[in-house]
Amino acid sequence: MVVVQVLKSAVDRQRPVHPLVLVDHGSFPSGHAFGAALLVVLVGALFVPAARRGRWWLFGCLFVLTMMWSRTWLHAHWLSDTVAGALAGTATALLLWCAFAPLLAREAGRPRRH
Repeated sequence: MVVVQVLKSAVDRQRPVHPLVLVDHGSFPSGHAFGAALLVVLVGALFVPAARRGRWWLFGCLFVLTMMWSRTWLHAHWLSDTVAGALAGTATALLLWCAFAPLLAREAGRPRRH
């Protein structure tokens, strides 16, 4: 969420008028879309077996698109805010995955302790 708050403070974009939910400052990017995309990518990368990832990515895309639609429909964000949030969440997840891939690979090679 540090990434979202830094971007919100840097851009400081006003939200649509009369949102249907309680919101904080700054509209850009959508923290909900960011979190949804981050969750989908990290769960898919770390926990979903490779044979089932195709279905997971389809489900994940639908989940993120639904989150983007709901935040726009609630007048909490502009559409571009949700797109930026989803892209930033995906990019952050991929960067974290790449950064920690050597540690994960090393851990996967060790026998588990019970």
